[in-house]
Amino acid sequence: MHRLATAAQSINPQYQSALSGKYARKCAPIIVFPLSRKTFFLAATGITLAIWVLSLMPLNQVGVPGGDKFHHFIAYASLMFAWRLVDANAAVRQQVRLALLLAAMGALIECAQGLTPYRFFEWADMLANSLGVLIGWALFNGIAAIRRRTTTPATPD
Repeated sequence: MHRLATAAQSINPQYQSALSGKYARKCAPIIVFPLSRKTFFLAATGITLAIWVLSLMPLNQVGVPGGDKFHHFIAYASLMFAWRLVDANAAVRQQVRLALLLAAMGALIECAQGLTPYRFFEWADMLANSLGVLIGWALFNGIAAIRRRTTTPATPD
């Protein structure tokens, strides 16, 4: 068993069957991060709840015009990255569903803000949210590709 499989088993035994057997070298390697899935789930849930609360509470701050778009972008990029960590080896179809779900969440929050007397609906915020989701997705997949390349041993042909 190669180094990646040994590391995966020590972290989470469920990866053992995916990394062993006659199909082990035919499949894309499993990406393993050093924390448990439960830890990532709790972190992603916390970020999601924080975004809901912070997005719907009254603000009494005066900032740089358009500066909140950067905050939207960073929040949703972090959110997508965190949810991708929960299931790092999700199929592309599941990843697309997740991206659409998070973009829809951003749109729903913007609509909810439009219903409050102290927050405003903005199309630009929805765009920043959606771009954040896309960048978070791309960033995660880029890091995962690098990890695959650096942790997978060469297979003899």
